[in-house]
Amino acid sequence: MKKRVIQILSALLCSLTVFSCFAVNTSAAAFTYKKGANNVSDSYKNSRFYKNLTQLQLTGDGATDVLAVALTQVGYVEGTSQSGFNGTQGGGGNFTEYNYNMGNWGVGYGGSNYSWCASFVSWCLLQSGVSPHSSMSDWCRNHKGNKNYIWREIGCYNWYNQLKQFGYGHAADGKYTPKPGDLIFFESSEHIGIVRYSKNGTVYTIEGNTGNQAGVNPDGGGVYCKNYKITGGKIRGFGALPYKVNNNVSKVDYSGENPSTGLWISETEKYLYPDTKMSNSSSYTRIPKGTAFVVTKILSKDCFEAKYDGKTGYISVNSNSPIYQITSNAPATNVPDKIETEIKVTPNKYAVNEDIKKVKEHVGSGITKYTLDGTKINENNVYVLNAGQKFGISGFAGFTTYIKDVGYYFDGNAEGAVWGATLKEPTTDVKKKAGEKAKSFDVSADTTALTNGAHTVTVVIKFLNNKTCDLITLNLNVGGTGAGCADGVESESGGAIELGCGSAIATVTALPIILLAGAVIFKKKKED
Repeated sequence: MKKRVIQILSALLCSLTVFSCFAVNTSAAAFTYKKGANNVSDSYKNSRFYKNLTQLQLTGDGATDVLAVALTQVGYVEGTSQSGFNGTQGGGGNFTEYNYNMGNWGVGYGGSNYSWCASFVSWCLLQSGVSPHSSMSDWCRNHKGNKNYIWREIGCYNWYNQLKQFGYGHAADGKYTPKPGDLIFFESSEHIGIVRYSKNGTVYTIEGNTGNQAGVNPDGGGVYCKNYKITGGKIRGFGALPYKVNNNVSKVDYSGENPSTGLWISETEKYLYPDTKMSNSSSYTRIPKGTAFVVTKILSKDCFEAKYDGKTGYISVNSNSPIYQITSNAPATNVPDKIETEIKVTPNKYAVNEDIKKVKEHVGSGITKYTLDGTKINENNVYVLNAGQKFGISGFAGFTTYIKDVGYYFDGNAEGAVWGATLKEPTTDVKKKAGEKAKSFDVSADTTALTNGAHTVTVVIKFLNNKTCDLITLNLNVGGTGAGCADGVESESGGAIELGCGSAIATVTALPIILLAGAVIFKKKKED
C-alpha cells in the first residue's frame, strides 16, 4: 500500500512538473543590470537614466531590446569625473558609465584619449542581453578572425573590419537598406551608432558621444538621435548583427508614424498637461529631459495621454521637441493627425426628459436632425469630430405658452445653461401637430471644454415667465469605451465621444405617445 501511495505521489509530482513546463510565463523578462569590466557605478545607479533602464522588460527580440536600452539613455551627457557617470554633470571630459563598464585600459574612464561612442554601443549590446561577452579580453581586436567575437569593441575600425570579414558588413552604396538595430560606421571619423530605421534614402540613428546638431559630430558629448543620407559620403557602412528574433512581441514603429502605447522619452523638457488643450497653465507637471514616461493612450499624432510620477495627463507631440518610443505594449495602429472624437447618435432621436411631466402645457416636440458644424449627419452612422467642432441638435417644441429661448447645458449644470439658440417659425405641418405657439430651434453645443469621462448634454426650453423645462438629454462618453451605458449601447471606439447611450433619457409614461411625421405628440389623459 505504501509503495502504491508513493507511485501515485510520484505520478502526481511528474504531472505537476510537466504542467509547470507548459504554464511558463512567456512574457518579457524584468531588466537586470549586466556587469562588464565593472558593475554599475553608484553615481549612475542614482540617475534618471538608470531608472529609465530598470523600467524595461526585455523581449528576447535582439534588435528591439538593443534599441530599447539605447533609447533609455537619450539626453545623457558625459562628465568631467567619475561623479559625472550619472549623465547630467556635463562639461566634457568623456567620463561616462559606458566607459566604466568597458574597463580601464590604462587611461582611466575618461579623458581626451577615451572617446566613448563604441563603448556606448557595446554597453547597449551587453545590457540588452544580446552580447555573450562582457570583459576587456572579449573585444574584437583580441580575436581577429573569430566570428564569435563581434559584440564588443572600443574602436570603430577594428569592429567594422571584423563584421565585414564574416559577411555582416555592408557598404553604404544604396544597395543595402539598413534595419533597426544595425550598427552604423562613419567614413570621415572613428564614430559609430545604432540604426533606428531607414526611409527614402535616409537613415535614422541613435549615437553616443555625439551632438544634437545636424551632421556627423564625433566627440559631441551626449546621446542623441540623428539622421543622414545613406549615400551622402558620410557613412562607411553598416553592421547587420545576427540578432535572435522574437515575432511574438509588439514591434515599435521608430519612425513615429504609427505610435503605440508604451515607454517613451524626450531629449528636451516636456510638460504633462491636465487637459487636451495643453494650454500654458501653472497646473502642468514638468518631465525633465532624458526621463522616461508611459504613454497610455494615443489620441492623435500630436497629443498623447501619458503617465509620469503618479500623474496622468496629456503631452504635446511636435517636431521642435521630439519624443521617441522606447517600447510598445500594443501593435502600432494608424492614428489621426489631430485630436479626434467619435460621435454615435442614438437612432431613437425622439425622447423627452421626465421633467416634461411637470409642464402640463406641453403639446409636442421632436428632434428633426443632427449636424456637425452645420452639416447634416445621419444618426445611424458614426462620425469623427475634431476638437473644437460643434455638435448641432435641431428640432421643434410646442406648448400652450410661448417659448422665449432654447439652450443647452452639460452634466446637469442647469445654472450654466448656454442660451441663444436660433428660433424659427415651424412649418404648417408641424404647427398642426405641435400647436400654433410651437417653435423650431437650432442648438449648437460646443464640446471643446469637455474632459475625458462621462458627460450629458441637455436641450432646455425657457418660457416667457422664465420657467424652464428640459426637452431631451443625451449621454456623452468622452475618451472612454462606452462602459456604464445602462441601455447596453456600447462605444464604437476608445478615445470617443458617444451620444445616445440613452440611460438618462426617460420617456413620459403617463401620457400615450404617437409618432407622426417626426414629431412626438402628447395627448392629455382623459379625466375619470
